[in-house]
Amino acid sequence: MPWSLAEWELGIVFVGLFLVIERISFIHPWASTGITPWNPQIALVFAFLLVRGLRAAPAVFLALLLSEALIRTAPASSWVIILASATVAVVGYSFAGLFLARQLSAPARIRSLRDFAWMLGIVAASTLVVGACYIALNASLGVLEWSTVLEVLLRYWIGDVVGVLTLLPLLLVINERSSRSKLAAILARWESLVQFGAAAAILSVLYVFMPSENVKYFFLLFLPLIWIAARHGLIGAAAAVIFVQLGLIVLVQVSETSASTLLELQARMLGLSVTGLLLGVVVDERERAQERLRQSLRLAAAGEMAAALAHEVNQPLTALVTYGRACQHMLGQNPTDMARLEQTVGKLTEQAQRVGAIVKRLRDFLRSGTMNLERIAPGDFLSAMRDSFVTEAKVAGIALNLVVEPDLPRVMVDQLELEIVVRNLVSNAIDSIRDANPPRREITISAQAHGHGVVHMSVIDSGPGIPPGVRERLFMPFSTSKSHGMGLGLAISRAIVTAHGGRLWAEPTPYGSFHLSLPTVTGDTDDIER
Repeated sequence: MPWSLAEWELGIVFVGLFLVIERISFIHPWASTGITPWNPQIALVFAFLLVRGLRAAPAVFLALLLSEALIRTAPASSWVIILASATVAVVGYSFAGLFLARQLSAPARIRSLRDFAWMLGIVAASTLVVGACYIALNASLGVLEWSTVLEVLLRYWIGDVVGVLTLLPLLLVINERSSRSKLAAILARWESLVQFGAAAAILSVLYVFMPSENVKYFFLLFLPLIWIAARHGLIGAAAAVIFVQLGLIVLVQVSETSASTLLELQARMLGLSVTGLLLGVVVDERERAQERLRQSLRLAAAGEMAAALAHEVNQPLTALVTYGRACQHMLGQNPTDMARLEQTVGKLTEQAQRVGAIVKRLRDFLRSGTMNLERIAPGDFLSAMRDSFVTEAKVAGIALNLVVEPDLPRVMVDQLELEIVVRNLVSNAIDSIRDANPPRREITISAQAHGHGVVHMSVIDSGPGIPPGVRERLFMPFSTSKSHGMGLGLAISRAIVTAHGGRLWAEPTPYGSFHLSLPTVTGDTDDIER
């Protein structure tokens, strides 16, 4: 299909930008070939091919053709220039760009180690093949001596690979709106100013030693680059790599560094770029894995919460049925007691609103993890929790004891979430005793003041306790000693308690001993002492 007007405009912009970058980076050309130590314009070719596909090939061909004719000015006839450009554009970079686009997990994005490995491998291989073809063509026409082919190929390959690795990740970042916003937010931080300032300071140190062609302090640039990549992922690493590369080019121009020293710098820059970008990708993958884990924990917590909600909703639903039948009975009487009927309808409405509030709490938690904080008395709360387990404990032959210190201060918690925690601990204690069948079968739920501004709650059972091999990973997700368990209950419980400013832990005892501490509410206010 013919190009649309928008594609013509984009192609013209690409060609113009390609020529500008080509001219700026055209430093220290090797002999008469126009081969330079840094070719970032090739990154622009890859980015254009990844975004536009094969339809970008004509613009790529034209850009390379104009570059050979106007900037590189190789001493060969026009048909040689056209042939070389066509080889690079169609056979070389076009094929490599299309192949890379097929391997990426998301269009024009580097999201995983697999994506980065494919990008690195395809870029390295394609630039080597294209360089070999280009240099062999020049050698066959007498532009180069065959004895220098390997040396020139090394310079060509390093220049292209470094150019692509330093610029392509940044081009892919700014191609996506959300990534552009994240990059702008990163650059606006004071921490980023310190990080990039450290890189600039190290570049200044390099400048001092460059006149003697001593680049042994180049390794110091790894420090700020690793710092930036570890903090900001691939987006930060891409910005840091291009910052360092631009700084090196400026220093080379100012200090009049020799071509051999520049080649050594670029070889080290290749290692620096790979390290920084690789670390950035790993950091991004880790963050995505953590986010997936948080989502899994939230869904698992929703399941735990649903069980608690079913218990809590049962009472108002039963009351709704009772009040509804009472209203039907009163409407059947003649005359109808309107005052009593109105009072009953009011109670029915209250229970319906209570059910709605409970369901809303589940919806809010699923959507954003929002907590509905309220002041509760620890004794009343634990007493209600004990009552909810009395029947189950009695069937299992387990004595369920409650020991609460009098006049405990209130705590500010989401009652439903705290119920999930205590319900999980008591259920685990019942399962432990039921499975081990010890001679003494009892569970003690207790609460007492613990220091200033803290309430300490415990669930202690007479079961066999926690096996040593399990204790170290007890609160890790998907860690369980139960054949029917998912290993998420204690991980969710600890996350809930931590979100409330408290702590949940297990003591290494011969029996089951779990404890949690929560900050108390001071006076009549809702301030929580930390």
